[in-house]
Amino acid sequence: MRRDAMGMQGSYDVIRLGPEYASGIFELIRLGSEPGIYEMTICSCEGYRKYIIPFLERPPFSLHSTFMGIADGRGVLLGFAEWRLIVRALHLNNLFVHPEARGKGIGKSLLRWGIRYAERYGVREITLDGFVSNAGVLGWYERVGFRPVHTTAWLAGDLPALTQSGNGGGRTFRIGNLDDAQDIHAVYQFSNLEIETSLARYVVGRIGGAYYRVSTPAALRDKELIAGLKEFDPARKLAALVPEEAQMPGWLAKVDTSVRMMMELGGKP
Repeated sequence: MRRDAMGMQGSYDVIRLGPEYASGIFELIRLGSEPGIYEMTICSCEGYRKYIIPFLERPPFSLHSTFMGIADGRGVLLGFAEWRLIVRALHLNNLFVHPEARGKGIGKSLLRWGIRYAERYGVREITLDGFVSNAGVLGWYERVGFRPVHTTAWLAGDLPALTQSGNGGGRTFRIGNLDDAQDIHAVYQFSNLEIETSLARYVVGRIGGAYYRVSTPAALRDKELIAGLKEFDPARKLAALVPEEAQMPGWLAKVDTSVRMMMELGGKP
């Protein structure tokens, strides 16, 4: 195989994935996800297969995500990359290669597709997230031109038994979109709750039957929110994705740390 200036092998055809690859995408994510992290993402929910079908049916970048992949001669998916075009950046949201196909340049070919797309259309940068527990992958991204930007702590733990009067405001926990969220959850096994307390409004994710998920440090300090979530579904744990430097309550433990990385391409504004 030939190599380009980045040292990337390249003889694979990268194709736009259609709905027939939904199950293959789901399976590659399951096989390749980091232990403990998978259950904290919507990708672990069976309904994720159904959720991504609209993205697989539309032309590239006409919706939230575009899936590009490499398949063998029998149509078996060997690897895929999920790309999101966000203003002046192209974000690599997922890249997975089947364990038996690793080390053959598939991931490199998928990454190169994104770089060429970005350069062709004047996109200024490519971003991605990797996990500290997968140091080899982070190191490879740095070698091909990505640099670390910031880190996010992935925390998880059992919700403590608090009283809603802890903030002095009485019972103010309110879910504004419960009926719609329940309908969505029944279809996809994940959903967002729009919650208001006396302090703030939040969007709280539900992942399967196991986790709530929040992404703001303020949510972890709002006793009305924590107590209300505990009362609404006592069996759920809380997953929190917050800046590494944020103050973390003792009832949460760190599962991993993700690193946002960026490659600057010098595209035109």
